[in-house]
Amino acid sequence: MEIDAILGQARRWPQGDIRRWEALGQLADLDDDERIRCAEELFATGDPAEMVLAGEVLDGRMGLEPIAVLLEQVCHPDQDPGVLTATLGSWSAVGAPPEAFVAFARHADAGVRKTAAQMLGGVDDYDDGVAVLRDLLATDPEPEVRLEAAEWLASQGRLDADKHLQDEVPGIRAVALKLAADPFPQLIAELAARDPSWRFVRLCTWLKIPKHARADLHDNLAQLQEDFWTDRAGPGEWPTVEERARLLNDALYATRKRFLR
Repeated sequence: MEIDAILGQARRWPQGDIRRWEALGQLADLDDDERIRCAEELFATGDPAEMVLAGEVLDGRMGLEPIAVLLEQVCHPDQDPGVLTATLGSWSAVGAPPEAFVAFARHADAGVRKTAAQMLGGVDDYDDGVAVLRDLLATDPEPEVRLEAAEWLASQGRLDADKHLQDEVPGIRAVALKLAADPFPQLIAELAARDPSWRFVRLCTWLKIPKHARADLHDNLAQLQEDFWTDRAGPGEWPTVEERARLLNDALYATRKRFLR
């Protein structure tokens, strides 16, 4: 399919919609020169909507060094928030200084803060970045930003899991449960809810489940299947209905397999 036709498909959906990313996924085989040329043309329009698309086309890939200067120019503090959200990852990929993301972590827009947290989380042994992530987790008003910070702190072994087991954000509770000494009583309870976060379902395939927890987990997962939990994905959200079905089936298989041993 022609690049212009693929971009046209992507434009039908808003930024962040999984259907937009599925359309852009058709550009996977573009070589670096073609990808850069496409992004340069979109950036050159000066239209924020087209510049967002440019950032998404680049998608933080390697091989973007030829436009490092352009990316730095695009990623200035007064830039459109959507453009920053779409482009900061690519700027990071060409060597943007971590200090820049410390500043963007204080941006007024939640999408920019979330992306900045992601970039800081990927920097090894950066104490200032860890401090910013902890501050975002403790004080940010947006759940999605706090969750991003929690996930990166957990990946670095710097999350105080016990402190967040009762967090108001389900995703943060799931992140903390993965690190907890005995996550299973709470995991069973979380999965007994009518519409638990998909992250709790996924935990059933990530954790080594002891015999005493297998039957209860399996029963709760089976109830979710009976209640059509998989159909509750919103349009354009991830996980999609199909992904939720895969997650649930994997969890049912994992708990059933272990239960029958």
